[in-house]
Amino acid sequence: MSSGGSGGRPVVVTVGEGLLRLTPPDASPLPGATSLRVHVGGAEANVAAGLSTLGVPARWFSRVALGPTGEALLRPLAALGVDVGSVLRAPGRTGLYFVEDGAGVRPTRVTYDRAGSTFAGLAPEHLTDPVLDRIFERAGWLHLTGIDLAVADAPLAALERLWSAAGRRAVRRSFDVNVRTTLPEADRLGQRAAAYLGSADLVFVAERDVHALALPHARSGASEANPDALLERLATAGPDATWVLTRGVHGAAARAPDGAFAARPSLPASGPGRIGRGDAFAAGFLSVWSDRSEIDAGPDDRLARALAYGVAAASFKASSPGDLPDLDPVHVASLADGAAATLER
Repeated sequence: MSSGGSGGRPVVVTVGEGLLRLTPPDASPLPGATSLRVHVGGAEANVAAGLSTLGVPARWFSRVALGPTGEALLRPLAALGVDVGSVLRAPGRTGLYFVEDGAGVRPTRVTYDRAGSTFAGLAPEHLTDPVLDRIFERAGWLHLTGIDLAVADAPLAALERLWSAAGRRAVRRSFDVNVRTTLPEADRLGQRAAAYLGSADLVFVAERDVHALALPHARSGASEANPDALLERLATAGPDATWVLTRGVHGAAARAPDGAFAARPSLPASGPGRIGRGDAFAAGFLSVWSDRSEIDAGPDDRLARALAYGVAAASFKASSPGDLPDLDPVHVASLADGAAATLER
């Protein structure tokens, strides 16, 4: 069930819990629902799917339940070209989450049911040297998110081992803050994320999530007039990282360690695929940032191109249902060119 990447590009490894998303049809509330639509999700799996469909070799690592619910996670990812050959299988349960789509004055509501999942049982002793060799085979990047650190009984020691192993192997490291306030340990994310921010090569953070980092003079809402200034303050938590700030309708901005800055406006994003847009953005950005052929570009040009692909991928994702971004590389490239042209005008 594995499918590796082709060509000379390094593999991007993403690590996290896979989930099954259950949604009542027609924006019905969950109480009283008589049927549920099933989608595969999980932020890191979403990023892997987005990368793979953009032509970037992507590998998803996790610990997945034996049996049909585990197969339900793996098969759609493999079908999109994601390498799932390093995934560990073990007895246990698959995490679920329920989404009640908003209607009228009723907002969208998300309910998690993921306590005691097989992923939560991931331990350092599972990550033997042969397992790590397989995870990082031909890898150039490792991508984690704050969700990994905030789930119930988060496998913190195992995640630290993976992060450190990537550093020792000269694999570059990407961290998406990705706050989910309904997760049971979300209030501890700022403290737990500090070491990752300090050693990351790339950090994604949504403007609405800045407050969770508890950094002085870096509160959400402060960047609408000057995102460069906010990014400069954020960079104090990870001075060697490129920081990417997603800003909703205001687009996105990024700052490199040398102070290079770029910004891109948002693109229209309408349709049934609201969930997973942020992950599609990360995939679009990484599709450029992980490409060694882009390194020769000037820092401003490279930042701008990566941002353009991020906003384009997020816009395209909105047009398709489900969580996994099945991105059309030709369409995304066209949208990215449009994002650049919009800014130039």
